[in-house]
Amino acid sequence: MKALKFLLIILTLNTTMIAQDSNYNGPAKMHVTNATKQINEASTNIQKKLYTNAENKLEMAEKSITQIKAKDASYNTATMEAEIKKLKASMEATINEEKNGIEAKKEKSKEMVKLKNDIHDYFDEPIYSTKILSLAQKQLDEYKTKVQSIVDRKDLLEDFKKDNDYPSLISRLKGYSDLSLNMAINDIVIACENSDGVKGSNWENAFYDMRGLKAHWDGISQSFSEVKEFADAAKKCGELCAKYPTLQKIEAIGKGNKTAAIKARKLPSPTVKDTKLEQILIVGFDKKYGPAYRAKAVKAVLTQDGWTTERNVITGIVTGRNRTGKIAYKTTEGDGKCYLLSNNIFIYEEYIGGSFTNSQVIYNGLGGEEMLCENIK
Repeated sequence: MKALKFLLIILTLNTTMIAQDSNYNGPAKMHVTNATKQINEASTNIQKKLYTNAENKLEMAEKSITQIKAKDASYNTATMEAEIKKLKASMEATINEEKNGIEAKKEKSKEMVKLKNDIHDYFDEPIYSTKILSLAQKQLDEYKTKVQSIVDRKDLLEDFKKDNDYPSLISRLKGYSDLSLNMAINDIVIACENSDGVKGSNWENAFYDMRGLKAHWDGISQSFSEVKEFADAAKKCGELCAKYPTLQKIEAIGKGNKTAAIKARKLPSPTVKDTKLEQILIVGFDKKYGPAYRAKAVKAVLTQDGWTTERNVITGIVTGRNRTGKIAYKTTEGDGKCYLLSNNIFIYEEYIGGSFTNSQVIYNGLGGEEMLCENIK
């Protein structure tokens, strides 16, 4: 566009009206007058962007020059011919510039559509997630490359900020930078702090996830630097990656936390003492769950003072009652270690004939959490 304006300025300055030779009264006077008139009108038409009219005028001027030469070979038409040549060159350059401008606008429009699609695909998502662990680094590198390609389109991003889609995108991203990002960070921290050293576990996914999140918010904050919330989100991700810099570091943190948790884990204090019910828990666990765990219960405590009555949801008739407890058990095969059931175990009794009977033990089947046998007191 700047080049086009420059050409028009040059054209305006240089294509001044050709003055007719008023002293000439020779045999080609009529053709001289006509050639001059056609050249001047062509110049005016070019400035008005009436290119077809200008072409016709220049063609008529050239015919008049041919007739001038036929009528009066001594008349010098060099100035006219030079002006025609200059006008044609200026017109061609201007037309080409306009065509290039139109093509540039079309191309820019295509690029804007692509930018919006890329923003949707790589920015307008609240959480980056590692999909296949074996391909995690490759996926992360590809994602970083794509994000950087968005960041690098600075001029187009500035144009996008004037687009109708910009405000709604910023609003969504602000939402993601708050709740969704904090939830993602929380999940990553839990995975890292509880890493068990087992390859292929979720703590390895968390390592790549946090770096994907950092690339995600680095890209957003660089693309939309005017939004403080995005810079804050990028800072959070940077601090997260600094806290867990390598897979080895995460593994060491997890093992340390696991060792500390094992040492600190204990049976909770009983809510109430009842030797008979405690024995029901122990015997019921050994009979129903002991073989699966290859273990025997060591101690049980009650974690509920009193019973919870169960009723039919439609009739309201009493169907039974339950009471919660906790059990620590020791494996009889393998490592011989002690474990605390991860959730409460229930004593359940049916209500039949006006009394509670058929005591049984119910557990959700989840494995226990390791503890020191010496902590079972």
